[in-house]
Amino acid sequence: MLVAGNGSVESGIETIKKGWAEEFADPGYIRYARTPKRVEVADGGARAAESGTWMGMFDRSGGQARPHGTYFVHWVHAAG
Repeated sequence: MLVAGNGSVESGIETIKKGWAEEFADPGYIRYARTPKRVEVADGGARAAESGTWMGMFDRSGGQARPHGTYFVHWVHAAG
């Protein structure tokens, strides 16, 4: 599940992969950077939580756009 900065929700790996593929195909796309500030691993290592800041960079007709914000990720170990 992915909750975007605008509050929209994408669910399911194929939907999320499609969304990122469209984002990366944008001719103005330069990069995204995530800077973790905190990572907590649960006992046993089956789950973890990560939070920090992110910034995107795009070339636009009026100059560079740099969307940014904070993020939170909940990681779950999957078999394999």
